[in-house]
Amino acid sequence: MLSRQPSFDFLNHHHSLTFHLAWATIVASIGTFQFGYHLSELNAASSIISCKFHRPGPHKSYDQTIWYQFGLEQCIPMTEQQSTMMTTMFTFGGLISSIIISSSFFHCLGRKTTCIMSSLFFMLGSFFMMISNNTSFMNAGRLLCGLGAGISVVISPILINELTPINHRGFLGSFLQVSLSVGIFTSQLISIPNANDQNWRYIFLTSFLISLVQFVLLFTIVESPKWLVINKNDTNNATDILTSLRSNVQTVPHEINHWRRLSITKSEVSESTPLIEDLSVDFHSLQPVKSRRGSIDPSNLTLYEFVTERKYRKELLAVILIMSGNQLCGMNSITFYGVSFLSNIVPDTTNILYLTSLLGLFNVLGAGLATPLFDRLGRKKLLLLSCLIMSITSFGISMGLVTNFEILVAVSCLLFILGYCIGLGPIVYLMVPEFTNHNVVAIAQSFGTTLNWISNMCIAYWFPVIHDTLGGYVFFVFTFINLAYLFLIILFVPETKLKTYDEVWNHFTYI
Repeated sequence: MLSRQPSFDFLNHHHSLTFHLAWATIVASIGTFQFGYHLSELNAASSIISCKFHRPGPHKSYDQTIWYQFGLEQCIPMTEQQSTMMTTMFTFGGLISSIIISSSFFHCLGRKTTCIMSSLFFMLGSFFMMISNNTSFMNAGRLLCGLGAGISVVISPILINELTPINHRGFLGSFLQVSLSVGIFTSQLISIPNANDQNWRYIFLTSFLISLVQFVLLFTIVESPKWLVINKNDTNNATDILTSLRSNVQTVPHEINHWRRLSITKSEVSESTPLIEDLSVDFHSLQPVKSRRGSIDPSNLTLYEFVTERKYRKELLAVILIMSGNQLCGMNSITFYGVSFLSNIVPDTTNILYLTSLLGLFNVLGAGLATPLFDRLGRKKLLLLSCLIMSITSFGISMGLVTNFEILVAVSCLLFILGYCIGLGPIVYLMVPEFTNHNVVAIAQSFGTTLNWISNMCIAYWFPVIHDTLGGYVFFVFTFINLAYLFLIILFVPETKLKTYDEVWNHFTYI
């Protein structure tokens, strides 16, 4: 029998931030930091690694470097296609792991153990790239890092969600996005002194050391108490852990009983819902009550049913639009290849790495400053504003590239990144759980994440091909893409700010 606790709104109780919660959040966020780092690590160094471009290092010759002493080559000769494949292998690894992360194997491992596995993938992949003397080792390293990224981008939000009281989930959710931006910025900073013929392997050594640090630190944080209760029925350890995470320990028995009820009824809120938990339980009757998104009873919904059945069509269309738009808007064309196309328009005396680092810094600042706007202006308004800004600025980037007007390119790139930060970047992960019903949210999140990685892969592989064909006109493509998303979002994506599932869709009409 489950013990019955006095009924009160324990889920919405405002807790203070405890040391154990803050520490676990910081350590778990290193996973999304590494995701951002590996997204951008080849931006400055790709042409040097592939022997297409040479930049002198601090030593008189490569023979004087530590890498030469270990028998490692100065660079790895690659064709343009092999160089593009090196970039794409990261997204391919992320796609694979995002598909398999929902398997029962990973579910049985636990959140903390899965994070440890992710750090091992990052560590091994970084080591492979650091010691590479051929494309096979380099691609294997990128693939392993992609596997780690695909796991971390899913499991880190889940772990933090299950450790965190509701009143801190919005802030800690935005912290993960900022952490990703900081990772991109860090890789740009590391590249300034190291993107040269002698030191490029230090870029991967840095990521190896970061992975090693996270691997060690993960043993200092707690396992998810929710996972322990629901999957292991280990209420004793879960109670001890939750007591260290909550500023008011009087809520602990209620949360434990809440999770025990979920483990019995199997009516669990989707684990893939990032930083959202809205289920409430009446502990007098021990019966589930209605959540803010509607019925809490999940079904054994399959991906095929979600994609093909008409009653899920509205959620499906909205998921497809915002999750594909997150990548096809063109942001990662700058993240992956900014150095290569910007270097063609800046003066020869300009260090292009300073410009790309400035873009990375603007990404961090934009992500931090945009967070308060999500609940003030509304989700859909920010998505539309994001698409509009990115349409205008991608046009500006192309005009600057075509006319060699470097100031226009630089300013347009900065505003392009700002446009991404206020909408299509962070909001898409917030909206999916808000416009999908409980029995759909797990499949919708999994489908959306997979689609997101496929779109990412398209940008990684096809942008250099299109750039070689169109030259500076390539960003006109993103102008039309973002304009198309602007009108499609108007037609098919609802506003979700402060609305229940029924309120989201009852008064929304679409074609």
